[in-house]
Formats: sequence, C-alpha cells, structure tokens
Amino acid sequence: MHFDGQTVIVTGGASGIGRASAIRFAERGATVVVADRDQSAAEHTVAELATAGSAAVVDVRNAEQVAAMVARAAQRHGRIDVLVNSAGFGALAPSPLPTKTTGTISWQSTSKGPSSARNMHSPN
Repeated sequence: MHFDGQTVIVTGGASGIGRASAIRFAERGATVVVADRDQSAAEHTVAELATAGSAAVVDVRNAEQVAAMVARAAQRHGRIDVLVNSAGFGALAPSPLPTKTTGTISWQSTSKGPSSARNMHSPN
C-alpha cells in the first residue's frame, strides 16, 4: 500500500513502535508528522524519514496541546489522512511512582490522549 500525497500524524513517533511506524509510512510515500514530548528525538526521527515531514511537540494527556498540534499539522500540510496513536507510558521496571499514579498516567497517555486527537480532526 502506498500513501503518496497523504499526511500521517504519529503520536509517540520519536521512539519505539511509533518511530518504526513513522519511518514505514514515509517509506511508503506519506508526509509524516512525528508528534512526541521529546522535541529533539522527534526532530531526529524526521531527519531520517524518506519523505518530507515535521516534528510536533505534544503531551497527549493534554487535550489543548493535542488540539493545537492537530490544527498546526492540518494547516501546514493541508490535510490529515491517518492518525497513529502510539504514544504511551508503561512501567517495565518497578516505578518510583505510586501504583495509582502510574496507572493514571498510563490511562491518560494511551486512552484519553488518542481520543482527544481523534475528536479534534474530522476527515474531509
């Protein structure tokens, strides 16, 4: 499948599965918006893309940041065709945060944030 002429936003796009997704979409011709909390890592990923792209700094737990990121991406690239929600938080080792806090952060980044992004943009 090719994505020539399409714009893809990948949240969590600077590392892990999100980064791999961003690279794969670019290899298939998409313009990719690498959205991540880490600006430097997002810019590094954009520099490695096979096609044009841009970096966006966003914390998906914050609906206002998500709305602003989606609006900027749509304005800059003209349209949004695909949204990949790959931002997330997980504790692979014992967390210094209390269990309830860790669970709340995980839920906010994997459930609340992607829902905000989806609701901010309606396809043309």
